[in-house]
Amino acid sequence: MRKKIFIQWFSVAFFLVTSCLNAQSPPPSDVEVADDTDPTKAVFFTAREEYYNLFDDNYRNALIFRADRTILNESNMLKPKGIILRGEIPMATTHISGKTVTGLGDCYLQGLFFPRLKPGFVIAAGTGFLFPTATDSQIGQGKWQVAPLIVPVWFFPQAKGFFLTKVQNFFSYAGEESRPDVNYLLITPTFLWRTTRKNWILIDEESKINWELDQRVSNKFGIEFGRLFNAKIGFWVKPEIPFGPNREGDFNFKFTLVLKK
Repeated sequence: MRKKIFIQWFSVAFFLVTSCLNAQSPPPSDVEVADDTDPTKAVFFTAREEYYNLFDDNYRNALIFRADRTILNESNMLKPKGIILRGEIPMATTHISGKTVTGLGDCYLQGLFFPRLKPGFVIAAGTGFLFPTATDSQIGQGKWQVAPLIVPVWFFPQAKGFFLTKVQNFFSYAGEESRPDVNYLLITPTFLWRTTRKNWILIDEESKINWELDQRVSNKFGIEFGRLFNAKIGFWVKPEIPFGPNREGDFNFKFTLVLKK
C-alpha cells in the first residue's frame, strides 16, 4: 500500500514539475557552474536528495523536485529588471520512534527580484511561501508559512565564484491549531570557488535561530563538491555536520542533479 501511494505521488510531482518547464528563460550567469545556490541564476530543473540522520536511529529523507521560471522586464524605465520564480515539490520519508511514513511533503514557492544590480554585486530580495500539503503529520508542519529573504551576492573577478549571505525568516500565520507555531531565522554565509573550468567547491555555515524556543541557536557546516559535465548538466554532493549544544542531528548528506537550459 505504501509503495502504491509513493508511486502515485511521484507521478503527480513529476507531472507538476515538468509542467512548469514550458516557459523557462533563465538569464546568463557570470559563474558557469551548475550549483543552484546562486539566487541570481534560474535553473531549468533540479532533483535534490536530502538525508538527515537524526538522534536515536531516527531519520528524515526528501527527494525534492525544483523548477524555476524567469520573468524578464525588457523596459529600461521599469524596475525590477526581472523576477525569478521557484517551485519545489518534496517526496518525503521519515522514520520517527519506529514509525516510517512516506508521502508528499510541504510544497514551497518563492519569488525573487533584484533591487540593486551593479558589476560584481547583486542584491536579491523577495519571499517564500510554504504550504501544508503533506499527506501525513509526520512529514509536514501543518502550517501556512511565509518566509521573506534578502541575499547580497558578491561575484569574484574572472567568473571564479561568489560569496553571499542569505537571511530568511520562516513564520507561520495559519494552519492546524494543534501543531506548534513556526518562527525561526536562517543566516547562511556561502562561499563558492571554481577550482577548474568544470569543477567547484562550496562551503557554507547555517545558523538557525528559533524564536519560539527562547532564541535557541542550532548550527551546521557543509562542504559541497560539484562538477559540470557539459553546458547543460551538472552534479554536486554535499555532506553537512550539525554542531553546537542545540544541534538537530548527527549528520546530513545531500546530492543534486542540475539541468540548465
